[in-house]
Amino acid sequence: MAEKIFLVRHGEYSQTTRGLTGLGREVHAPQARQRLLARGIGEGALILSSAALRAMQTAEIIAEGLPHPNVVSSDLIEDGGNDARHVKDLDDLLARAVAEAQVAVPETGSLVVVTHAPMLAIASGLHGFGDSRKISYGQVMEYEPGSWQNPNFSEPAI
Repeated sequence: MAEKIFLVRHGEYSQTTRGLTGLGREVHAPQARQRLLARGIGEGALILSSAALRAMQTAEIIAEGLPHPNVVSSDLIEDGGNDARHVKDLDDLLARAVAEAQVAVPETGSLVVVTHAPMLAIASGLHGFGDSRKISYGQVMEYEPGSWQNPNFSEPAI
């Protein structure tokens, strides 16, 4: 897997269009890009985005400031990001999403996962009902592989 893995919450979005608002486009996504650059994201980063419009738009804005990024979308990241209580193992989910997208993760580069608040909440150790509201738009956190703990894990309903 990548040298560094970052989880990013998409920017503010419109409930009507499902796309980014002006604030999401002009403030949240560019701030996320700046935070990633400050944390050492570099050339050839793989940006794995939720397939949701707001996440893809955020990923594209982040990519604008990076040398040679590779941006791909994933339904797995959308589903797992929005309903993270069903994610037993984030490392496995990321590996499956990368394999499904048929892309290579740079060994010495970064993997940026543009996702949703519930995934960042659990990765941050927040497990209570409503904790997703504590995750701000454009928030960036570094994820340590193997550190995912989801005490509220439940199998998805079939």
